[in-house]
Amino acid sequence: MKITEIIDNELPKSEPLIKTHLQPFWLAVFNYAFTKMVKKGFYSLKIKNAENYNLRDPNKSNIIYANHCCWWDGIIGYLLCNKIFKTNMHMMIEELRRFPLLSKIGAFSVEKDSPQSAVKALNYSLEVLENPENSLWIFPQGSVNPPDYRPIKFASGISYLYKKSNGVNLIPIAHRYNFIREDRPEIFIEIGKPVILDGDLPENINRKKFTQFLEDNFTNLLDKQRENICQGNMEGYELFFQSRLCLAKLIEKHFTWFVRTFNA
Repeated sequence: MKITEIIDNELPKSEPLIKTHLQPFWLAVFNYAFTKMVKKGFYSLKIKNAENYNLRDPNKSNIIYANHCCWWDGIIGYLLCNKIFKTNMHMMIEELRRFPLLSKIGAFSVEKDSPQSAVKALNYSLEVLENPENSLWIFPQGSVNPPDYRPIKFASGISYLYKKSNGVNLIPIAHRYNFIREDRPEIFIEIGKPVILDGDLPENINRKKFTQFLEDNFTNLLDKQRENICQGNMEGYELFFQSRLCLAKLIEKHFTWFVRTFNA
């Protein structure tokens, strides 16, 4: 049985195998560890339109959805929620039994290739979204795809959550990892304008049409970000962090200056 069939059958609510148990100590530990990892792996992290997050309805919780192109995505989402948005991030993770400690920082389980488990995770997500201080971070494509993979297709979970919630902010996030001029890639994050939703879908918009609307809106955000970066247009991006230059780059920088002093 497919997950869409299970959702339409309105199964009773049930809980995932592992739920979240946020603990300040582990949040601080992972904040430090993830920050060190990202600074080691990337030269910089830049954010565009961070102010769009403030356009949300603060009395409602958030569903933050992003493209999923590599292993780093979840870590970037965690840092964005905790350091920029200041919100409690929750995320469903496959095979969480292998890393149960992640439940201390917002992870809850969903079993791979199990529609029943997916419904449990979705229903638990609705409980999470009852608290306006919470944010649910999801990858609605449901799989890891190259950053320029098209067409963008969403699973039915995001429209299910919207229909069943009592109102929620939908906040799209586009991100890319690009080598520009440095020895390590740079992270570019663009925050889209929130779609603020309240109550059930209008009668003339079913879940399929609503999902199509979100797909088109998200594709447009991703395509514009790609076009701007490919053209070297970094206007609007603000620096969140920048790592130190590696030894080779330092030598190159100072050696070039040293040589130029003789040519002056």
